[in-house]
Amino acid sequence: MTGASYDNDEVPDGATVDLTHFVSRKSVRGSTSAVVHVGSRGSVRIVGGVINGGISPSATWEGAGGSGYGLDTYVRGRTTVSRLRVHGVRDAFRPRESSADRRAARAT
Repeated sequence: MTGASYDNDEVPDGATVDLTHFVSRKSVRGSTSAVVHVGSRGSVRIVGGVINGGISPSATWEGAGGSGYGLDTYVRGRTTVSRLRVHGVRDAFRPRESSADRRAARAT
């Protein structure tokens, strides 16, 4: 399966997102978006996939600018990632916590 991106905000708790046959064709150059976005109210396992973001391998960190992310997660539980290849993006993985998690942390 090839495509520009994969976006799923409603992955069930404990589910596996199988991207084994996913190969991206999305350029994130000059973008702040992610090629793969996964959201869940629980824990998620992400397996496989190839992300090609479009930044030249010869680009410097500064030259990459704000050129997006390979994998962006918004998961309340644990995120496990295996066998995912990420090329040509500024940051390979951007995990984020939910606002409910931030509120709970402040309350303690």
